[in-house]
Amino acid sequence: MPLRVESSDEADLRSVRVAGDLLLAEADELARALDAVEGAPRMALDLAAVARCDGAGAALLAGACGRWEAGGSVLTVMGGGRAAALLAAVRRRPALPATTHGRERSTLARLGASVAGVGGSLGGILADLGALAAALPGALARPRSAGWREVPALVARAGADGLAVVALANLLVGAIMGFQGVVQLQGFGATAFVPDALAVVILREMGPVITAVIVAGRSGAGFAAELGTMVVGEEVDALRTMGLDPWRWLVWPRLAALLVALPVLTLVGMACGLAGGMLAALPMTDLGVGGFLDRLAAASALPHFLTGIAKPWLFAAAIALIACSQGLAARGGAAAVGARTTAAVVQTIVAVIVIDALCAVTCTALGW
Repeated sequence: MPLRVESSDEADLRSVRVAGDLLLAEADELARALDAVEGAPRMALDLAAVARCDGAGAALLAGACGRWEAGGSVLTVMGGGRAAALLAAVRRRPALPATTHGRERSTLARLGASVAGVGGSLGGILADLGALAAALPGALARPRSAGWREVPALVARAGADGLAVVALANLLVGAIMGFQGVVQLQGFGATAFVPDALAVVILREMGPVITAVIVAGRSGAGFAAELGTMVVGEEVDALRTMGLDPWRWLVWPRLAALLVALPVLTLVGMACGLAGGMLAALPMTDLGVGGFLDRLAAASALPHFLTGIAKPWLFAAAIALIACSQGLAARGGAAAVGARTTAAVVQTIVAVIVIDALCAVTCTALGW
């Protein structure tokens, strides 16, 4: 349709009626027509007759609206459709960070803003947890509406692909703990208690935590980047258009995969940690392999093991929820995906440490 821009005056109201195609090919003509329209105390922009509109047309309309409003006009946009939606999107501006006298905020001000945002972050986590819980009944009642078929591949990515890293990291941490334990206890003639110390440190704390931190860095970052890229590429919008809930289709399979993979990886990490501690401690003590294992059993290793193996499920839930929610919150381009991925890694690692601290305090209070 040919482009037409018509204006009419009635008292203090100037009506501007735009019709036809507002496309890049007509950008020059549209710009000249809009520049010819002067502002008035009250203005009405009628877009009901616009047939087609793209980003260039919306940008020119937004520029004209800004010019009229800068001159003191009270503007009303009439008509719906794609043109009005694009115009509203172009005119929407992100809020600029507050500054003091036009200068960058001080470190103390940024710290205060971060602390003030903690409540909003907690509220967002609770909202995401509610969305995750609300998606579960539908995922169980209608399995085809959730991406359960991806779970085996996700388990392989989160578990099998990270097995070597988890084993090596826990082996080295166990060796360090065993070596330092012998060094510290030699002065007291108590090197026989090194297995006791390793049972507490490796089985209760370091094994689960080191494994969870590695999984948070690998799988958490991967989940956030993957979902963020899908959001930026409008794949998540396509899922919603097809009537699929992203929390049901994308988040629950990843959570299920971590609930399976992380406990298995933790078992491997515990075994490697104890093996590393034993390999480091045996050459420096009179304990043989049999004596080391006997002392490990005498140290009530089973309660420590049960306490440690209960943590991975909590860690898995926190990693999946935070990483996926950060990915789904990505807006913009590649920079937004990178920022959300970084935030996901930091928040998941902090969450793992906080959960471990709470578990330690709770178990101590209960005498476990």
